[in-house]
Amino acid sequence: MSGFKASFDGVARRVMVLMMMADGRLDEEEVETICRVYERLSGQPLTAAEVEAEVVRARGDGRSVTEFLSVLAPVLREQDRASVLRAVYRIAIADGEFAVEEQTLLVEVARALALTPSAVEGIIASTRAEG
Repeated sequence: MSGFKASFDGVARRVMVLMMMADGRLDEEEVETICRVYERLSGQPLTAAEVEAEVVRARGDGRSVTEFLSVLAPVLREQDRASVLRAVYRIAIADGEFAVEEQTLLVEVARALALTPSAVEGIIASTRAEG
């Protein structure tokens, strides 16, 4: 796996975990969604135990989602930035609620990825249409 691919996969995993943590609840359905979405994005399996380990690392790290994305966002292609936002949105709605904290974090992710409001609307609409 290339260094860039490994970095992208790691950042995507962390950002999804930060979204799951945004509402203060760690929901089993969100963990399962992270595993499924991560495998779709990276081609690599991810277990619930690995998600839980990422939660521990995220809590100990303390960096914001913006700090994580600032490293990678400038070199991501538009379709990769859209993939990250789509993944984060899927995690935000996995438990059937789209809490204010999750909405706020989604806006932060979109800004950090330099996505325009119309691009964000399109990504969310297409993600909803996919089901």
